[in-house]
Amino acid sequence: MCWDFAELRDLCRKRGIGDSTVHQNALQWKLWRADYHAERAQAVWSELDQIVKAKGAIEVGGQEWQKAEFASTAETEAAAQALHSMADILAQIVNKAVLKTPLSEAQVSLGKVCEELKRRNCAPIIVSKIESLQNSKEFEYLNAFVNTIKHRHLLDTDYRAEFGNGTRNEEGIRFKAFTYKGRSYSTVWASDILDGYKKRIADLICAVGNAVNDYLRSLGPIV
Repeated sequence: MCWDFAELRDLCRKRGIGDSTVHQNALQWKLWRADYHAERAQAVWSELDQIVKAKGAIEVGGQEWQKAEFASTAETEAAAQALHSMADILAQIVNKAVLKTPLSEAQVSLGKVCEELKRRNCAPIIVSKIESLQNSKEFEYLNAFVNTIKHRHLLDTDYRAEFGNGTRNEEGIRFKAFTYKGRSYSTVWASDILDGYKKRIADLICAVGNAVNDYLRSLGPIV
């Protein structure tokens, strides 16, 4: 990640701020897990190609095909859940590093920490970076996606292949349109979640993290 955790730990240690190393480690591991699930979601199709080569052909919709669709869908859902959970782990770090009187661990969420920073009129740049994360189309989609599959129902999927001018020149799983809390979300390709959405979320989290380091540095010399 493009967030200097070593500097963060040093700044916190020098200022007597509670250690958040366990949360920093969890944040990195969550991203690695998202990367792993993304790789597996794509790999199942390469593995299916090997079966096709070995057998000469397989039935579209047959057992091998269904296994690949199931695995790709499940791995994409796991990647999305890992990415989504990074926001609350990020909130644990901000809570300890920035709030002079931190919230209890059980109270912490990204939204609550952001509201508490605003209430205390503290670190407006960090607030701005958190809001950029929360309001990004990628995070809003993942939030709706994950809360729907965790608490309501699984999303419908289809397999799409399109080639030629004016198309994506791609094939793979898509998650169909759905509604969450009165808002409609359009059909999204799994590959978009596993690539562009994942990278964007990681970049926005790092932007918050770098703002935290900048804030702690800006507090001036320790006397």
